[in-house]
Amino acid sequence: MLLLADGLVTFHNRVRGKLTVSRKIWSLLRQVRQASEVVGVRLLDHLVLGPEGGWLSLHNANRARFHALGDAPRSDGRKSVRPKYRHPEHAHLTWSGRGRMANWLKQALDAGARLDDFAVEE
Repeated sequence: MLLLADGLVTFHNRVRGKLTVSRKIWSLLRQVRQASEVVGVRLLDHLVLGPEGGWLSLHNANRARFHALGDAPRSDGRKSVRPKYRHPEHAHLTWSGRGRMANWLKQALDAGARLDDFAVEE
């Protein structure tokens, strides 16, 4: 990995057959996304490289499933909610204040931090 990289693109080879992704690969991608977030790197895309130069970008071709791994853009016409809380060291880790509290924030609060310490200034 490049020094000071803030994004990661993974890939795997399909030597024959269709350019598809197995359940094992989806599971592995979830683990890679979780691990990369720990070190402050976003999983940007996963490429499937096929025979004869063919390839598939999961970010583009299978957007709904790829984004189910993490930060999905809204595709249903509703606007995204701005984050109210942000991790001080890893800016891509945010929480809007709605729904279940983000794990990183819950862990920080359990360790004695205050919610105000993570508030996004408007």
